[in-house]
Amino acid sequence: MFIVVLGKIEDIVVVSVKEQIGKNCDYKVRARYWPTDESSFGSAARVISGTEWLMHDFCFVQGRNSLILDNTN
Repeated sequence: MFIVVLGKIEDIVVVSVKEQIGKNCDYKVRARYWPTDESSFGSAARVISGTEWLMHDFCFVQGRNSLILDNTN
């Protein structure tokens, strides 16, 4: 399972993916990631290089956000 996001990310691990059709986002993706540089996720989050894993829920709308789901996990 892969997510495409903006910014420099050393590692990103998908924790869960939930379909949320009709609730302003098609998919809610919970992921933990290790930032290596200042990273921008649009209005979703803005983080600066840190020393610990960060957790964030990403909301994806089909056709507006980059979301690649691949079940080769």
